[in-house]
Amino acid sequence: FSPAFDEVQIEWGMAGEQAPYMTPPLLQEKRYLAYYLVDGLSPLEASDFSIKINAVDAASGKEYEFEVMMEDIVFTKGLYNGNMIHKMSAKERILDLEDGG
Repeated sequence: FSPAFDEVQIEWGMAGEQAPYMTPPLLQEKRYLAYYLVDGLSPLEASDFSIKINAVDAASGKEYEFEVMMEDIVFTKGLYNGNMIHKMSAKERILDLEDGG
């Protein structure tokens, strides 16, 4: 797979922790999951922020900005299936460290 977008940066719009820490190049026809953990976020507060992705087209060098549709976001609070989201986020952070990130 060759990168479709490079120099990817995610602007979350609020303080928290992203996993993986560094966003890798986005590949064509391959999904990408990013986790972002924040403390004490209510559904009402969640509706007040936006997420933007800035990236560079690997082929043309053109810069793009995408706004994430909020209905595509999964919000969880408290215990969710034995803290599965936290475990998946921790796994990504560990892989980051193993890869030298």
